[in-house]
Amino acid sequence: MSSEPQSNRIAGLTAFAATTFAVCVVAIAALDRAGAPDRLVRALGPVLALIALVVFGVGARNATLALFIAAGRRAPLTYVALAVAAVTAGAAVGLGMQTASPAQTVWPGAMVGVGLGAAALGPLIRRFGAASLGDVVATRFSNLMVRGLFGIVAGAASSLVAFAGFGAAVAVVEALVTASRPAAETLVSAALLASVASGGLASLIWCAAATGGGVILIALLALAFPSEFAAAEKLPVLAAAALPALASPEALASFIAAATGAACLIGAAPPTVACRSAGTAVRAGIEGVLLFIALAALSFSGVPVFLVDRGAATASPVAASVAGAATLAATLALASIGVLGAPRAFGVALARPPRPFATLASVRLARMRVAQTAVVVCCAVADSFGLADPPSTLIAAMALAVAVPAPIAALAAIPRAGPLAAAAAALTAVAVAAAKVFALGAPPNATDMLIDALAAAAAAFVVGSLIALVAPRRGPAPTPRAFDPFAEPSG
Repeated sequence: MSSEPQSNRIAGLTAFAATTFAVCVVAIAALDRAGAPDRLVRALGPVLALIALVVFGVGARNATLALFIAAGRRAPLTYVALAVAAVTAGAAVGLGMQTASPAQTVWPGAMVGVGLGAAALGPLIRRFGAASLGDVVATRFSNLMVRGLFGIVAGAASSLVAFAGFGAAVAVVEALVTASRPAAETLVSAALLASVASGGLASLIWCAAATGGGVILIALLALAFPSEFAAAEKLPVLAAAALPALASPEALASFIAAATGAACLIGAAPPTVACRSAGTAVRAGIEGVLLFIALAALSFSGVPVFLVDRGAATASPVAASVAGAATLAATLALASIGVLGAPRAFGVALARPPRPFATLASVRLARMRVAQTAVVVCCAVADSFGLADPPSTLIAAMALAVAVPAPIAALAAIPRAGPLAAAAAALTAVAVAAAKVFALGAPPNATDMLIDALAAAAAAFVVGSLIALVAPRRGPAPTPRAFDPFAEPSG
């Protein structure tokens, strides 16, 4: 099916949904003034968000690999920018949108990393002709051990991202919609599967773009009617207060590690690879990051854009409802990146054969959808046992991404580095990380975890670079063929 009719259909659906959402937000405020129960008013926003995401996800369903993996390389710039803003907001909410202390630099580092992943790494992957970091590594390195280790660790990191977004979304639904944790998990699972498994990256972009547009509408309405959308207390701008702490070596190391890890996590399934060209991808990434900065500034100034911590309990019913809808949609966008990135972690070797999808498209799609369903089910099971909170899970995901995938992906950018250099780097990263874990003897805190992961990555990259110098790759580095399997039309 051509992507143009689908784009027109989704564009029309977007206009209708935006108008409907604005009317619904005004209706929520009217119900509150009419004396409707607070519980009903608080629940309406998240319920509407869940319904909208299911409609968008199912509306973008497709049966082609190009649309599922890279949205056919035809996603409009505006939609991609909105999607980037939504995913960034989800990461910010997942980490709490604030830090434990002014010396803690994980939150600002992660935000910088998400921006780099969307505005720099994603366009580089698009320019290479790939759709994820896994594709780049699979193309550059033919060693099965390298590809396997990269895929396992990157897939685990993406699964943790999915779990973090899932847990944050469930917390919103439990606080505003239903007091039953299993019911909240069921609702979030259904919405997540509908917004990813039905259409892959195409569904993710449409749903995340709708999220970004909805958040903008909420912010504009809150600015226009401040008395109706009274917010909770202002958030402390600890992100700015953390910058002077970068003079500390430990804080600087954790900042770099968080930024690198967050960029690699976005690289698992960057929305910007759906753009028509690398230049368009850069513009979409930058615009999306700037849009998130504006939304974050409004949230820190007291405008009810997102709910964090105990915001649902202290905000007015209308503010809790609309901000809860925005928070729920943003956290689902974050979870969607993880659900989509996990099955793509092993990547596709684009240099050979010319058309790398030898397996039937229907079979590949079925496998990816089964894998995505398995990730969502695992998230629900893990959440039911309360294994970890979203911030800790996201930090663990960043540490995993830094320790192994980051140095291997960096070596893939060096033409001289071959499978031997990548294998040595991978083994070094695993050995150093294992040594750090056994040396600690106790669960590390966030800063120590990221610093140890950065040390493992640095050692791996140095070893890999030295091997590349003394035993360089034979022949030119493999690159994708002229045929782009991720662009429509695709076989």
